[in-house]
Amino acid sequence: MTRTPYRYPALLEPNEKGRLVVHFPDLPEALTDGADAVEAFAEAPDCLSTALAARVVDNEDIPAPSPVRPRSIPGGAGCDDIAADGRCPC
Repeated sequence: MTRTPYRYPALLEPNEKGRLVVHFPDLPEALTDGADAVEAFAEAPDCLSTALAARVVDNEDIPAPSPVRPRSIPGGAGCDDIAADGRCPC
């Protein structure tokens, strides 16, 4: 069985409590956060994998990823192209 690599663009935005939230526009159910950009992006691959797995279990479509648009990441850490296998092409 061949593994399909999944990569999705992610957005990093502060919430009302000052934490940084990573969300995936193509998968609105996939949300995670961290105290800073490094922590938030460290959590992102597991979040993405969980969201994709839930769609498979629920027999829902897996959308094609939107094109990645370069962004300015607060603190200069991380990237906005997240892979479900945890690799980051920064």
